Amino acid sequence: MVGVFIDRTAEETERHRLTSYIRNEQKKSMMDDLTGIMNRKGFQRTVEKILQKDGVNAGVLMVCDLDNFKSVNDSLGHPEGDFVLKLFADVLKKEFRKSDVIGRIGGDEFMIFLPNAVGDLALRKKLDHFMDSVRGRLSAYRKYELSVSVGVSRIDADTGVMDFRKLYESADTALYVAKGLGKNQYYINDRGIRCMKNTCAMCRHECPRSEALALRNVQM
Repeated sequence: MVGVFIDRTAEETERHRLTSYIRNEQKKSMMDDLTGIMNRKGFQRTVEKILQKDGVNAGVLMVCDLDNFKSVNDSLGHPEGDFVLKLFADVLKKEFRKSDVIGRIGGDEFMIFLPNAVGDLALRKKLDHFMDSVRGRLSAYRKYELSVSVGVSRIDADTGVMDFRKLYESADTALYVAKGLGKNQYYINDRGIRCMKNTCAMCRHECPRSEALALRNVQM
């Protein structure tokens, strides 16, 4: 009986060890090694779980892209570029709450999800403060014109933006507008426009992305 008890205890200990190992590996697979925040898979899965909860009908997604990041890599080397990515990730950790979801989607693109309703004034105040913080932390790279552009979208039944895919498309469209307007700024896509085409189909009478495309063509 003693032998059986010991065998079962050893078996249970090994089962717990394997379970713990699997959980740790799964967690690691959802994290970005360089910055210590979530990677694309981890971010999307986490946000989708939040949106699938009963009664969740609000939230804000921000898509951030570092402007002229390539110039840092080309001029100072990739190790310095990696340092910039970690620096920006640190800004995100400090600027946003633990209840917010932050992740590096790939390259120099990051996302933040605020899992609650945010009024216009509060959102703009938050974004203004965030932009100021980023400019301050990236000031050493001013000669490379390193900055951040941000596209913002909301969960909104009226515009049909109610799942992660549509939320991402809407925020990415807003990011395109922010860059088209000159970079180093944010744009809030209140109308939920989701256009990923390289050329304008002129499908709307008034469209901020169409205006940004026109502006880019003029600059070219």
